[in-house]
Amino acid sequence: CGLLVFQPLASLMRTQKEVRYLITPANYLWSLAAVTAQDARGAAGPRQVVGSDAALGPLARQRTRPLVVVLV
Repeated sequence: CGLLVFQPLASLMRTQKEVRYLITPANYLWSLAAVTAQDARGAAGPRQVVGSDAALGPLARQRTRPLVVVLV
């Protein structure tokens, strides 16, 4: 019974790369490695300064205790 489904499924896996990565059990590991490698290639360029004119607002300057954010 499994051989009857194999040929169309194999053809689908060869032609549709996205479907192949969705069906495999380790797709999240492959995706993580691919995204990390892509980000590393993009990070090789020169860095750009962002928000050099940023300053604390009046409420942030008045705060005496540190702000704590807990995500669960």
